[in-house]
Amino acid sequence: MKLFEPLNVKGMVLPNRIMVPAMVTRLSGEDGFVNEPITDRYVRYAQGGVGLIVVEAMAVHHAKSGPLLRISDDAFVPGLADLVRRIHDTSDSKVVPQIIHFLKVAKSGWRQTVDTLSLADIDQIVEEFGDAAARAREAGFDGAELHSAHAYTLASFVSRVNPRRDEYGGTLEGRLRLIGRVMDNIERKVGKDFPVGVRFLADEFIKDGFTVNDAKLIGLRLAELGAAYLSLSVGGKFEDAIHAPGQVPYPYTGYSGDRCMPGNWYPNVPHAHFSAEIKAYVKAHGYDTPVATTGKISDPDDAEALLAGGKVDIIGIARGLLADPDWPRKVRAGERDRAVRIVGLRPTSVSVGHEEFERVGRLVVIEHPHELDLVPDLGLRVLQDRVLVHARGLAPAGPEVDDDRPTGQVRGREPPAVEGLKVEGRHGLTDERRRDLARVAPQADEQDPGQGDGHQRDDEPAGASHRLRPPAAQARWQTRHR
Repeated sequence: MKLFEPLNVKGMVLPNRIMVPAMVTRLSGEDGFVNEPITDRYVRYAQGGVGLIVVEAMAVHHAKSGPLLRISDDAFVPGLADLVRRIHDTSDSKVVPQIIHFLKVAKSGWRQTVDTLSLADIDQIVEEFGDAAARAREAGFDGAELHSAHAYTLASFVSRVNPRRDEYGGTLEGRLRLIGRVMDNIERKVGKDFPVGVRFLADEFIKDGFTVNDAKLIGLRLAELGAAYLSLSVGGKFEDAIHAPGQVPYPYTGYSGDRCMPGNWYPNVPHAHFSAEIKAYVKAHGYDTPVATTGKISDPDDAEALLAGGKVDIIGIARGLLADPDWPRKVRAGERDRAVRIVGLRPTSVSVGHEEFERVGRLVVIEHPHELDLVPDLGLRVLQDRVLVHARGLAPAGPEVDDDRPTGQVRGREPPAVEGLKVEGRHGLTDERRRDLARVAPQADEQDPGQGDGHQRDDEPAGASHRLRPPAAQARWQTRHR
């Protein structure tokens, strides 16, 4: 299968074409340092045999946020270096960090926009990205990925609704000026032999936003600037976000958010045709820059068809690898029927037993629970060989998320004892197994912005907690599970 053929990405040789897109896990503390649960998560992907691991979004600056990794200071390098070493010691998977910059948001619904940034602010952003890339190289990463998708700062400059009217806005060339300066500065600081990919949008899916027609030009410009690869997503914007009173805006609550994280009412592989158009356009202009695509790709036949047809070069799988990090190994061994699959994401309110779960996230439907390895001890119920898990997120990484996502934590109650699912211990697991799962349980999804995933709040203390379970429900849960 072409899926398992190696790919040379500007000197970074991937062992296969399967990519883990950046997904904010919320496993880090407020301090932004790598910890054991984060390391375990990414080592587990390496054990499963993926070709490229894009580590969750890391802030290049010191702005206030919730649990989010940081690469904004030399103090973070040792922990990142240990993460890279553990991954490289586990397999031949390649690993890059997704580096991000974000602006401020507030519970009132206010958000900072790019036209409020001074030229000095912009110069500082350019330097912060360059310094972050240098730290990534020092830590031993195989490359880096710039996040210019969804609601992050770079994406907001590139957006067609960028309100600036100076040299950083107006025309497409002006809107691309910042990322061009960022890429030039990174090259000066790390050299031409350190691969730097870019994640950007194929379509903003907002009123007056750009479509694939502009995205083709953006992709070509990024290839001209020396991007090692182009990773495509869609939507996830603030402009159509639905603001909930008392909550910070979340860019995945509107239509663009639906497109970014397509639920079960969308067909499989809904966005790959955009990636194919962009790849064809870039190639027609003399650049063979690899293109990665994401979005509801979990069937190996779909992935293989995209690769064999020359539509794309890399397949990003988020939800599928969260459910089963051994997906590559099982597919390669001809055991695809054993792969755990997420078959639906449904925004919903759900009643289980005596507890009502508010509509704060999505109901995840996973097939083959007997193969569960990474899904945590929080399943709601098992029906006809499927397990339902309530989760906030399953989105791209970003203030996100990427791909892709991530403000959520899995929550629920212990799964019932049902035929076909082995039950051990108080919550269906031994104490040792529960500890193992707690370290690696998925708490967020595919590829980006939201609470605690990267946007600075101007009206919250730095240590503010964004709990998914409201206080009353938390008290009921604690009473029941003492």
